[in-house]
Amino acid sequence: MGSDLIILQKNIAKQGLTEADRLFIDDEDVDGIVTSSYFVAHGDHIIHTSAKRGTDPYGKPAMEYFYEGGVNGISVDMANVVQADISKHFNYSLYKGESIKEVETVHEEVEQKEVTEHKQPASPSPMLSLFDLWKENGEEIEQVKAPDLPAEKPKQKGKKQSEPKPRKKKNEVIQQTLALDFSATLNMGKGKKQEKEGVPDNPDDIYVDINWEENPPINGFYEVMMDMTPKQRIKLRVMAEEYRQAELKRQGLTDTMNPAFLPTKEAMEKYGSHHADGQITGKSQIAQAQKSVDLNPRPFDGDMQPFYRDGTIVLDKDGNLGHLRSVSEYGATFHPLELNASQTARLTAYIPMRDTYETLYTYEADNHEENKKLREELNTLYDQFVKDFGHLNMGQMTKLLLMDAHGRDTLAIERVENGEFIKADIFDHPVSFNINEVTQVDTPEEALSASLNKYGGVNLGYMAWLTSMEIGELIDGLKGRIYFNPQTTGYEVKDRFVAGNVIDKAERIERWIEMQRQRREEDGEEYVVDPSVAESLEALKEAFPERIQFADLDFNFGERWIPTGVFSAYMTQLYGTDIRIGYSESMDEFSVACSEKNMKITEEFCVKGYYRTYDGINLLKHALHNTCPDMMKSIGKDDNGNDIKVRDSEGIQLANSKIDEIRNGFSEWLEEQSPEFKERLRTCITASSTVSCVRNTTAVTRHSLTLT
Repeated sequence: MGSDLIILQKNIAKQGLTEADRLFIDDEDVDGIVTSSYFVAHGDHIIHTSAKRGTDPYGKPAMEYFYEGGVNGISVDMANVVQADISKHFNYSLYKGESIKEVETVHEEVEQKEVTEHKQPASPSPMLSLFDLWKENGEEIEQVKAPDLPAEKPKQKGKKQSEPKPRKKKNEVIQQTLALDFSATLNMGKGKKQEKEGVPDNPDDIYVDINWEENPPINGFYEVMMDMTPKQRIKLRVMAEEYRQAELKRQGLTDTMNPAFLPTKEAMEKYGSHHADGQITGKSQIAQAQKSVDLNPRPFDGDMQPFYRDGTIVLDKDGNLGHLRSVSEYGATFHPLELNASQTARLTAYIPMRDTYETLYTYEADNHEENKKLREELNTLYDQFVKDFGHLNMGQMTKLLLMDAHGRDTLAIERVENGEFIKADIFDHPVSFNINEVTQVDTPEEALSASLNKYGGVNLGYMAWLTSMEIGELIDGLKGRIYFNPQTTGYEVKDRFVAGNVIDKAERIERWIEMQRQRREEDGEEYVVDPSVAESLEALKEAFPERIQFADLDFNFGERWIPTGVFSAYMTQLYGTDIRIGYSESMDEFSVACSEKNMKITEEFCVKGYYRTYDGINLLKHALHNTCPDMMKSIGKDDNGNDIKVRDSEGIQLANSKIDEIRNGFSEWLEEQSPEFKERLRTCITASSTVSCVRNTTAVTRHSLTLT
């Protein structure tokens, strides 16, 4: 799939079409293939390395173009073509709003006086060349064609035109001067703005304070420059100056640039290419500028923080951004991220702020001690981040930070109140513990409240420190409010201990007591139950739910909590043969097996339908699931000889009556059982609120249930 890039310059004073315009709108038939006349005349504008004759998606003859150099190669070739066309066709005077007549007058003066120099108007900002305008994804494109803006020929009547060679050289001087003049225009008003705001002037970063109202940008220039970091903008200017110097040397021209408009000496020394011959080796610099990031996962070699987890964005030792995967105590896997310059700058500044916040919160939560140094560092990092990139909870910034596994937590350090961004409380004081901590209380009850507020539980050591009392005195003073849990070897408040499944808790403590007794007996010692354990067990037993009498219970045939052995025993007695019933929890399905069928199954509890017969085993399955078979019958034939099926209401009603007989007989059968059986079943339903009780009772009933 191909794409076209068309760059136009608006000209409202244009009276007619140029030759290039006509080429652009005309087509030509080349060997049966309709092609734009412009591409016929400028075949080099089609970015490709090979071509062949083929067909378009509709089967018509067309040329197929291929490029083997990848995306980076396409971008380099396209940048060269675009730069050359802009240098050739861009009308700078039209951009400045000058009339065609004024431009011709300027050219006449240049022709007559054979200008070799062109003085620039004073400007407080450095100069740029048109080369500075081109950048892709934060990477500098360095090797382009020389600016070659041909000036329009002045209309002269009765005057012989100059010779071609001198004219060409003069035009080159004019064109280069115009290109530099264009750069100066972009920076008008910068000095005044900085002077007014008191901002120190950085002569190597000229894009930040450009007066865009007086000098509007062209074709996304502002977005391109603002998407770069200050360091990258300075490097781009240095590279442009090196290119300008190389072109001056190649063409044998004199450098007329005002030194005030050039990058500083420090910038040139720091970011210059330092080639001995002053020439720019385009291929090597382009390869360096467009060098792709190694996106292959590799072991993380940076500083591993304890709060890092899968999805955390980090910097490795080489300064590459990426996220972590497979985080463990042994390390993690680093997955590099491919980001543009703006995203890289923001995330690079975000990571130390996030790490400082997480470290500060964790330290204060674990030690209950304020860390002023980390808090000052967090304030400094946050203020600098907001100054450089804006607030955390603004538009695209929020989406970028949410790429990080800790992003949502970090966004919480900034909130919005009445339309203004406010720092969270952690910037001012600890939030993981109460800074107004109680240091002394008078009663055990107050000490218990303080312990619950600080630790969320009963901390007898802390309570003794608050009250200056012995632990034994505290326990006696809080009798009935705290209980000892032998399984956790600690005290719990009544509202937590005597709650939930108290029956299960009591059974666990009884088993714990029995285990302790057995261990002591094995050692030849006598075991005496600890009074605190006995008190806790008694409190649980007092909280047991009220006993429910068997007569007050309602048992339905097919209830899932009732052991299947009970159903098997009932059906064995009803059918007079061995019936075994099973249940699958995963499928919620009952299964029925019969060793030998008898008359009750095949006749008494059997319904014969038009198409099939439902014997006692089939009806038993429906009774367990509380459903009824959907029986059909035929009332004739259709034109094709197929049965006309309708519901068999009589058969369904008969089957339903037999199913009800099976279900209703279950309750009557239970009433006939022994008191021991009823008590066991009653205990099961009383404690059926927990799965463990149901499972334990079911296992006992299935294997030891006896009917009398």
